[in-house]
Amino acid sequence: MHLMRMLIAAALALFMIAGPASALVIKQVEPDASWAAADWAVNLVGDHIEVSLQKEFKVPEMVGAPLVLEFTLQDNDLGKDIYLVHAGDGEEVINSTGLAWGDFHFVLVNPPQVPFLPPPAGATFVELSGVSSDLFGAPAAASGSQIDFLGGPVPAGGVVHFSGIRIAHSGGEGAVFYLKEIPTPEPGSFAIVCFGAGVLLFRRARTKGR
Repeated sequence: MHLMRMLIAAALALFMIAGPASALVIKQVEPDASWAAADWAVNLVGDHIEVSLQKEFKVPEMVGAPLVLEFTLQDNDLGKDIYLVHAGDGEEVINSTGLAWGDFHFVLVNPPQVPFLPPPAGATFVELSGVSSDLFGAPAAASGSQIDFLGGPVPAGGVVHFSGIRIAHSGGEGAVFYLKEIPTPEPGSFAIVCFGAGVLLFRRARTKGR
């Protein structure tokens, strides 16, 4: 009986520290998971929501293309900022594209107000002075709707973390916003991609000319 009481007390203490799961609903809308994929866990922690987020860009075609997540607010999410974290650090992004990245961009999109569709959440990046990356350092530019990290590089097979990214919102239950994350190639990788595309077009032209 004493052991049971100790286990219950420990479980209650853990619940008070980590908080219950938030009702915030997240869905990957672009692209197919075979090209890029996100894994997440959502928890209420005090007065905010922590989203433990890990993303992997898997194919070369994703360099320059966005991975898009849709966030739908629920009733108990009202007034709570959203923190992007991973294992006690910032959001983790894995580069499995085979190409080095020079830049990385975060973009928030609030959909227009349209009858019979979910309302916009009024999402915005906040506390921008605390945003940083272990590879990029501080962002080159940051606003309520976009954060740009420049210079890298993030090598092929590399991992980069982005810390301090917080999202405030003013929407009610059912309101939505979208988070886009976009890697862009470093100049050397971009040149390789362009050269490969040029060779492919040249071969196609020669084939048609025969």
